[in-house]
Amino acid sequence: MLDGVPQSPLAIALTIVALFLGGGAVGGATGWWLGGVDWAAALGAFALPVGFGLSMVAWYGVGIVWMILVLARVFLSRGAARQAMLTRPAGEVLNPSGDPSWTIPGTWLFAPLCGGVAAVAGLLIGLGPRTSLPGSVVVMALLGVAYGLVMRRAARTGYLVPPEYVD
Repeated sequence: MLDGVPQSPLAIALTIVALFLGGGAVGGATGWWLGGVDWAAALGAFALPVGFGLSMVAWYGVGIVWMILVLARVFLSRGAARQAMLTRPAGEVLNPSGDPSWTIPGTWLFAPLCGGVAAVAGLLIGLGPRTSLPGSVVVMALLGVAYGLVMRRAARTGYLVPPEYVD
């Protein structure tokens, strides 16, 4: 994390691997349980890792827009306010509250994006022979939202960070 205690690179790598592969395993098992056919298991196995990738890209995108706004605030300010911002360390400009649990804004995107991707997979799984359409959509969407909340928690505690923050 930027201002908090950074996690070790090994812990960060293990978290990313566990989230990605664990999401595939849990999604695949849920897809098999719901659909009972191989293609439903494959859809479930890809749903959470795709949600992982999309939400990470969206999180970075929000972070880039946010940093552009911070830089604009610094360069558009005048006089003493600008001088104060330019002489402070970058961590204080980016995190003015000094909160040690600070991370790049946008972690709120994880739950809805993962839930949405999983709901689409649930829609396709619901077309299978063994489950109802609404039931599979609800189960997969709830699984995706839970997965997104785990990702958000990992990001807020410093275990899921952009690559440039890993020492």
